[in-house]
Amino acid sequence: MDNAESRCNISSLPFEIIAKVFEVFVLDNSRQLLHPSRQLLLASVCTRWRDICFSLSYLWTRLKIYPCPKLMASGDTETLAEMVGVWLARAKNHPIDLRIDVNLYMPHVPSIQSGDLIVSGILRRFSTQFRHWDGPARALHYAQLSSTSLPLLESVCISWNLLRSLDDRDFNSMVDLCVLGASKKLTRMHLVGPLTTTVDSPPLALNVTELILEGLSLGSVITILQRTPHLEMLSLFGEHMPSPCDYVTLPTLHTLRLRTSWGDTPALGHLKVPGLETLEILGAVNAWRGVSSLMERSSSTLRRLRLTAIPAHEISCYLSFIPAMQSVSELEVVLCWNDEAFFTKVLHRLKAGALPGLHTLRIKACPILRSGFVEVLLGDIREIAAMTGLRFLGLELAKRHDWEWWRDACMISFRDLVKEIEGLEVVIHGVSVSKE
Repeated sequence: MDNAESRCNISSLPFEIIAKVFEVFVLDNSRQLLHPSRQLLLASVCTRWRDICFSLSYLWTRLKIYPCPKLMASGDTETLAEMVGVWLARAKNHPIDLRIDVNLYMPHVPSIQSGDLIVSGILRRFSTQFRHWDGPARALHYAQLSSTSLPLLESVCISWNLLRSLDDRDFNSMVDLCVLGASKKLTRMHLVGPLTTTVDSPPLALNVTELILEGLSLGSVITILQRTPHLEMLSLFGEHMPSPCDYVTLPTLHTLRLRTSWGDTPALGHLKVPGLETLEILGAVNAWRGVSSLMERSSSTLRRLRLTAIPAHEISCYLSFIPAMQSVSELEVVLCWNDEAFFTKVLHRLKAGALPGLHTLRIKACPILRSGFVEVLLGDIREIAAMTGLRFLGLELAKRHDWEWWRDACMISFRDLVKEIEGLEVVIHGVSVSKE
């Protein structure tokens, strides 16, 4: 039989199967908002594919608006606005996820009104369909939406652009608008602003369960937290300047994420989180003292700890000097690729019984850089498992030029450990180590 005849012709597949393939290709793409042209790529293959794409309205529910250099240079904002309108109209009645690139408001745009002309009409036309909004406060300001214009909004990210900024009053009104318009549906809020931003009139965020605050002043952070009684997940990003503030108790908060470039974040000194179970810290060097005070003040029972881009000697401080860590059962550390102190500092503390209830350990970017480190790691894990009852070890090596060789060495070495310790599961770079 001819090879051409034996091959399956995709055009002969039923509509339902092709539609499912298109859905996976477009909507299951984690970078969809950054590459919205996947729909157009499919639609340009042939007439049948174009008809299928245009008939599947849910394929057109995600869009990122960014400045087209050619159109912006010519000042042809109406064409870009028309293109956006045609795209979103294809979504029909489906909820829409919209992201507006902040560069639409940068100085290289010929006219200060260019971004406003593109966005304002689009927002007014499709506001009742928005499920996720990500864009500058200025866009909402010029759209002049009413308090009932965003009934389906579930998630919002509002940024305050320094170069084309609104005053504090406008920023606050935009936040209030989104919350009031979304009513009970808004559960996730992400606010990005400079340290000079002061939120004097806090948003009515009574139903928000996940809150991300990036770069706002400490006073603004505390003010917003006072109006989120049902908060479950809190992320604090940036350097928050100290200021006199009251304590805020977040009784329902179970996850706290902290990211700063250096030193403590003053916001920790004003929080009480009695129900905290998961703590994630990214790059916050020298923050362990603030975390220690927070845990002592909150009397919470911590279950999961994730430390990323923190030196090994400081990780050992978390394990050694914070009594609340005794209750941690899941530990994940993401190391610096050449931080050999991990073996002498972190593993040493675990062998000494720093986390007696540990049953899950994940090590990422493990610095196995030379001969002998595999055996050291193997011996330390054996001792830790014997002391704590470790049941799961996830291991990823630092990806240097020879990391695959060390990965294979670990797979062979840990095979004996899996045979030796009943019930221990070891996964190395996503592959489970078998006993055979």
